[in-house]
Amino acid sequence: MASRLTKMERLMSEFGQTPSDDGNSPTMSEGNISEGLSKKEKHSIFKKNTIVDMPSPTEEGDFSWAIPEADPTCEQEIDKSDEWPCSMFSPKGVEWVNSMVGDDTYGRMVLSLTPVRKPREVEFDIINRVPLPSKDVLMECIRRYFTSMNRDVYLFSEETVVEGLRNYLAGRPNEGLGWYAAINIIVAQCIREHDDLKVILEARDDFNKFAYNTMSVIPSIILSPIDEMSIGALLCLGLFFMISNELKLAMPILAIAVRQMSMARFQHHIKPPKCSEASFQLRKRLFWAGYILDMDLSLRLGIAPLNSIDDPIPLPPPIPSDGIGMRVVSGTPFNFLREHVALAKIQSNVWSRLYSRRSLHQSPEQLWEIIEELDDELQKWKENVPEPLRPQTPLDELDQDNLLILTILHYTYFQLIIAVHSVVFHGHAAHNASDRDERIIGSVALSVASARASLTLLNYHKEGNPFTRFLANHVAWSVDILFMNILQNKASDKINKDLRLLEKLLQFYENHDPDMHTSISHQVTRIMFTVATRAVQKARNDVPVLSPELLMTGLAVNPEDNGFQPNMQNILLHPQHGFPSPQNDGSLSSGDLNNMGFMGSEWMMPLGFQPEYWHDPWANIFQEPDVSHQ
Repeated sequence: MASRLTKMERLMSEFGQTPSDDGNSPTMSEGNISEGLSKKEKHSIFKKNTIVDMPSPTEEGDFSWAIPEADPTCEQEIDKSDEWPCSMFSPKGVEWVNSMVGDDTYGRMVLSLTPVRKPREVEFDIINRVPLPSKDVLMECIRRYFTSMNRDVYLFSEETVVEGLRNYLAGRPNEGLGWYAAINIIVAQCIREHDDLKVILEARDDFNKFAYNTMSVIPSIILSPIDEMSIGALLCLGLFFMISNELKLAMPILAIAVRQMSMARFQHHIKPPKCSEASFQLRKRLFWAGYILDMDLSLRLGIAPLNSIDDPIPLPPPIPSDGIGMRVVSGTPFNFLREHVALAKIQSNVWSRLYSRRSLHQSPEQLWEIIEELDDELQKWKENVPEPLRPQTPLDELDQDNLLILTILHYTYFQLIIAVHSVVFHGHAAHNASDRDERIIGSVALSVASARASLTLLNYHKEGNPFTRFLANHVAWSVDILFMNILQNKASDKINKDLRLLEKLLQFYENHDPDMHTSISHQVTRIMFTVATRAVQKARNDVPVLSPELLMTGLAVNPEDNGFQPNMQNILLHPQHGFPSPQNDGSLSSGDLNNMGFMGSEWMMPLGFQPEYWHDPWANIFQEPDVSHQ
């Protein structure tokens, strides 16, 4: 136990380190962490219960679903039976949030959530393909793709793609359709990223049609001999949909690529006969790229990885023999692919040891040992990264390409900390109540700190390109943790920073994502920011609270609430959303709340601690990160 607390102090201290006063990293407040912990009052709350969708080897649950005392203004009667951790989008979770806020604003907004998605099945036509753009547009797309995107995620040999394009333009296209799939998805990626190319094509969404061209030849790719260009096209198509946050569409496409690489033994890294060295190196990079995408989707969707979690995965060499992928960042040589694969291997371990079926039969002590071991893996990874490039170091001096790759590594690191420590939300028990409380307090604090650090990465990205939207959807994964922290500490000025971070993310969507109204992440962020702001304002009696009428009409003034001044346009809901006004009549029916499957597993994580776990000084020891709007 002492060893774990020491390691927890180290992790928390690292979250507090700031190399400069740029304000972009959370900093440590004055005071000794271990001293604050030793003074923490220990609570022991054991209840006979069952964990929803998570069979437990013990009979005693770790947490109760702590229903707070109802607000006097809220006449709802809360059923306190069958208390257990559950999602904030479950009937019990909605009931709990309503009671924390003091009215049913949250419940009514959740009931109004509807799955909105692009009608891909209507737009896609496997027979009628759009013609490729003109030669000039094609050549410009190829040039831009290989000077930027292919440098970040190496999927194609430029020489092979250019040769295929020239043969097509000369009227003698290559055999097979790998070249056609590759060129179309390259065009789709480039047109989506560059507005000037959209202007040339005179249609904002034309890039989707080229992605559909690639989709239309997937049956031919499956029936044809496996080649590197076809695999690269499939991975690029999967990435295309991941960037637009269509993860369930990306997964089956990625599955085809992974299975084809497996059949061709890409994962064995054995050079086939008659395979050139350049093709052999590309095969290895394609496997690593597929492995990274697979592990990312696995944790986000809550499903088993496509790649076997038992197969040994070799890391890319520190210095590749062909030099591809090496960067010089802040004067330091750096192999982005190697570090990304290393993180993906930790993602695989996290899934295997904490989220797979085999994890259901672990004892509480085994669980804590695994958390500690995974902490060590993350620490070793971080220490292996050159110091100027580690998570929580400023990124504002980097060029766009290096900023992008380090942002990916940093948010993956923060998400892994949350994935490791949020298992305490699932209700695992401990035999010793004192040890349990100390362990849980540290895990909650690290989850809150990682959520803050993840959202703070938005400060470095001001351009409205596809990556900024991809980043917004990734960091939105942790807004429910900040939302819970705000509700549990709504009367404290310390949570102003968390409100500002939610507002920052909401503004990010509204400034950079033209398709935000089809994004469930945007809808959830808007709901949580609106409800969190309302809860804070109601907890501070000297501050005007948004009335139901203002929520409906979109009219409001800017209240001052002890340092937090929300932008009312971010709080107020657009009329087309149709969010009902809050009431205190207890009329909310939970029947429709049982059908929230469209939310996806990333929004269904069990939460609901006793408030003392969130009120501990560890959870709020950070000074306010810089979320100024520039």
